Amino acid sequence: MLKPLRQIAALNVDFCGFDTADRGGILHLVTASGIDLARYVANPSGQTPLGFQFNDIENIDYTRQPDPRRNREVGAPFETVGILTDGDIETDWVHVLGSPQAGDPAYAGPSGTVTDSTNFGGSQIGIFLGPLNPNPHLLIHRGRGFSTSYQESCTHAIIVENDPNDISFVQSDGTIKVRISQAYLVRGRV
Repeated sequence: MLKPLRQIAALNVDFCGFDTADRGGILHLVTASGIDLARYVANPSGQTPLGFQFNDIENIDYTRQPDPRRNREVGAPFETVGILTDGDIETDWVHVLGSPQAGDPAYAGPSGTVTDSTNFGGSQIGIFLGPLNPNPHLLIHRGRGFSTSYQESCTHAIIVENDPNDISFVQSDGTIKVRISQAYLVRGRV
C-alpha cells in the first residue's frame, strides 16, 4: 500500500496490469504471448523493473457494487496501470535484510518488494529516504476483489474466476520512504 504522503514527478501509463494486487510494489516488464505487461515477479534477477504500482488492481463486479474508480485509485485486470517511475513515496512492500538508512541504495526484491540487499539479483531502483518503520504484516500479492463461478457453455465445466483459495500473500517488514528515479530504472534496462 502506498501511504498518502507522496511526491510524484513521473507516472507511466504504458502498460496493463495482469494480476489483481495491492498497490505499492515494484512492477517488472513481462512478455506474455507477445504482449508487454506489468507484473510482480517472484525472482527479480535479470528482470526489468518498471516502477511502483500506483493503483490497486482488483476484480470489480459492477452488478453488486458502485464503480469504485470514482472514489479511490483502483483498476481492473488488463486495464492500464499507473506506474510511478520518478518521485518520493512511502510503501509497505518491504523485505529488508539489514537496517537501511537514508541514502542507502534500494533494490527490486522478491514478489514486488523493495529491499536493501543485492542477494536477490534485483536492479537498483532508487534510494531510501529514511529508516524502516517496523510493522510486520501481510500484503495481497494476487487475488483481490470478488470471486465468481459459472458453467462454460461448450464443455459444461465449472469455471471459477478469482478463486479465494488461490489468493497469495507477501510478508512485509513495515513501511519505508523511497525515492525512485528513472536514472536507476534506465540503467537496469541496459
